[in-house]
Amino acid sequence: MLKRNSFAVLLALSAWPLLGQVDRASLNGTVTDASGAVIPGAKVVVEAPASGFHRETLTTGDGAYNLPGLPIGKYNITISAAGFDTRVAQGLTLTVGQVATYNARLAVGTVKNQVEVSGTAVEVDRSSAEVSGVVGTQQLRSLPLNGRDWADMMLLVPGAIDSGNGNGGDQRNIRFAGRSIDDNNYTFDGIDNSGVQEQAQKANTRLGVSLDAVAEFRVTSAVYTAESGAAGGAQINVVSKTGSNEFHGGGFEYYHNDAMSARGPFGPPTLPPLSRNQFGGNLGGPIKKNKTFFFANYEGFRQSSSSTPLWYVPSAAFRQQVIATSPALAPIVNAFPTPSSYPASSTIVSPVTADMDSIRPRLTPSQREDSGMIRIDERFTDNTTMFFRYNVDDMLQVTPQMGRTQDLAIRPQNAVIELQHIFSPEMVNETKFGMNRQGYHNDPGSLANGIPSITGMAFTVLGATGNALDVEDGTTWNYVDNLSIMHGRHNLKFGAEVRRIQLNNSAHARPIDVLTYTTDQSFINNQADSISIQGALPIGGMRRTFAMGYAQDEIKLRPNLTVNLGLRYEFYSVMHEILGRDKLFQMACGGFCPPGTAYYQPDFTNFAPRLGVAWSPAALKGKTTIRSGFGVYYGAGQNDDFSPPHEAIANNLGLSTADVPSLSYPVTPYLGLAQAIGVAPGTSTPTSCPCTTRTGTSTSSRSCRAASCSR
Repeated sequence: MLKRNSFAVLLALSAWPLLGQVDRASLNGTVTDASGAVIPGAKVVVEAPASGFHRETLTTGDGAYNLPGLPIGKYNITISAAGFDTRVAQGLTLTVGQVATYNARLAVGTVKNQVEVSGTAVEVDRSSAEVSGVVGTQQLRSLPLNGRDWADMMLLVPGAIDSGNGNGGDQRNIRFAGRSIDDNNYTFDGIDNSGVQEQAQKANTRLGVSLDAVAEFRVTSAVYTAESGAAGGAQINVVSKTGSNEFHGGGFEYYHNDAMSARGPFGPPTLPPLSRNQFGGNLGGPIKKNKTFFFANYEGFRQSSSSTPLWYVPSAAFRQQVIATSPALAPIVNAFPTPSSYPASSTIVSPVTADMDSIRPRLTPSQREDSGMIRIDERFTDNTTMFFRYNVDDMLQVTPQMGRTQDLAIRPQNAVIELQHIFSPEMVNETKFGMNRQGYHNDPGSLANGIPSITGMAFTVLGATGNALDVEDGTTWNYVDNLSIMHGRHNLKFGAEVRRIQLNNSAHARPIDVLTYTTDQSFINNQADSISIQGALPIGGMRRTFAMGYAQDEIKLRPNLTVNLGLRYEFYSVMHEILGRDKLFQMACGGFCPPGTAYYQPDFTNFAPRLGVAWSPAALKGKTTIRSGFGVYYGAGQNDDFSPPHEAIANNLGLSTADVPSLSYPVTPYLGLAQAIGVAPGTSTPTSCPCTTRTGTSTSSRSCRAASCSR
C-alpha cells in the first residue's frame, strides 16, 4: 500500500489573511462596549441581499459569536444590544473557505440609534494557521488567460511551484510546498473532483470545469485543519457560481488563427494553418425571488491545425525487391504510404511529408470540446437550504497518423446534492452526496487485416507500438457529513466521508503484435529477429473504499488568540478486482499466490493529529497575526498503481531466433510454440510448461523460469 506521511511546521509573521479549508465560509468576532468590556447576549444578524439569505445568533458570555457554513458572497451585518446603538456593516465579502473575523464596538445609546458602515473589510484572520490563497471572481474575470483553464491560476497561490515543462499551468504541471502533483486533492463544491485513476485531470482536458462556471477557488498548501484530507498535499477546492435575485448573464467568443500568431526565432518562414475558436455563454437568476435560483453555463472549443510530419517509407525499388523475394510481406509493404514525386534519399527509403502522401493528402489534427453546468439552489426556510449541481465536459481529439488515426475521447462528469440545516444558532449540519466520473478512451488505431507493427528498420515505424486502446473509466461515489456545534469559547466540528472508488480500466484492450527485423536484407528475406504478441487485456473492475472522519475544537482563548486542536482518521481499503481476474506474484507465496490473496496488508493506524495557533498581539493593534501549526497527513496513492495483478492475466508471448531460427511473417504457425515456451515474465503461466519440468531442453527450462512456474 502506498502511504505518504508528511509533517509541517509553520511560523509566519504576516498581515495577509490566511483562509480555512472548507467549501463555504465562516464569520466570527467579539462585541464590546466603548471601554472594551464584552457584551454578552448581543444579537448578530447576517443577510445576503442577493439571495435573501438570513442567519442570526447571540454572543456568548465572553461576547463572542461564530457563524459557520455561510455561502460565499456579500453580506450586511447588524449587531444590536439593549442600551447600545445598533451597528450595521454593509458589503462584507466572504470568500471560499474563509474564516473571517469582524469585531464590533457598540456605543452606549438606545436601540433606535443606528451606525452604518459601508464597504466593510474584515480584519486580519485571527483564527487559522493555514497557508492558503483564494483566486476570486474579479481575478477570474479580469486576468488574461490563454486557453481559459482555471487551473492555470493556481500559480497565483502561495506555495505553488511550476514544473517548468512549457505546457502551461494545468493540473499536471503545478505542485505545492515541495510535494508532488500526485499529493494534490481536488474537490468541486466539496465533492471529489480528481482524475480517479490519478489525482490530476488528463492534460488534454481544457474545460473539465468551465472558467465561467467558477465563482472562486481556494488552495490550502500547508498546515490545514483536521477537516481536510484524503491526500498528503495541497487541498484545492473549486466553488461553482450560483444565481441570485437579479438576472445576470453574458457571452463570449475568442478566435485565433495562424495570421494572429507570431513566428518564433527558430520557426519556419510560414506558420502552419491554425483555426481555434472558443465560445460560450451563461445565465443566472431567480426562479422564485428569495427562494429558488438557477445558474447555467456552456462553453465550447474547436480547433483544427495542419501537421506535416516527415515519414520514411520503403522506396519504390525496395518495395519491388521485397515483394519479389518474399511475397508474404506484400501486405506489410503495401500498408506504407507511397511517395508521389519526392526523390528517394537512398535505395532503401524515401522521405514523405503529409502533403505528398497519396493515401492522406493532408493531415488535419482536430479537437472538439463542449462543457456545460447547471446549478439549482433552494432556500426552503432560513434554517434549511439545498442545492444541486451537475457538470459535464465532452472532448474528442483526432490525430491522423501514418497508416492509422488516433482518437482520444475524454468525458468528465461531476454532480452533487447538498442539504444544510440549522438546528439552532449553535448547531449546523450539512450533508452531501456526490458523483465524480472520469471517462478516458485513447485509441491509437490499428492496422488493417491484422498487420503487426514493424520495427528495427530504417523507415518509420508502421503501426502503434505503444498501448492499444487505453480505457480508463473511473467513478467515485461520495457521502460527506459535517456538524458544527458552538459552545461558549469552543467551536466543535465533527465530520465523516465515505468515498467508493470504481475504476474500470485496461492498459491494452486490443491485442498488440510487434515484429522486429534487424537489417534491410533480413527484411527482404523475411527473416524476423523476434516477435512480441501481447494479448488483449479485459477491462478490470478495480474497487476500493476510503473511510475518513475527524473531530476538532477551535478554542477562542482570547479575542486575539485562537487554538485549533484536531484529530483525523483515514482508512483506505485494499484494492481488488471485483471478479477475481488477477495473478498476484509475491515472494511470500513462493511465486504466484492462491486466488483471493490480498494485494497488500491494509493500514489501520492512519491517525493524523493537527494543531494550529493564531495570535494577534494587542501591542500590534490587530494588524499582524502570528501563526504556527503542526500536522500529520496521509495519502492513498494513485489508484492505478494497484493494477499490475490484473494486468498480469493477459498473455504476453515472445519468440526470437534463439527459439525459432526460421521465424518469419506471417506468425500464425508459431502461435502454438509461443504459448508453450514464449511466455514473458509476470504474465499467465503456460499450461504446457508445468513447474515440475524445469529440467529438459534449454529453451523449455528458460521459459519456465521466466514465467515463474513456482506454484
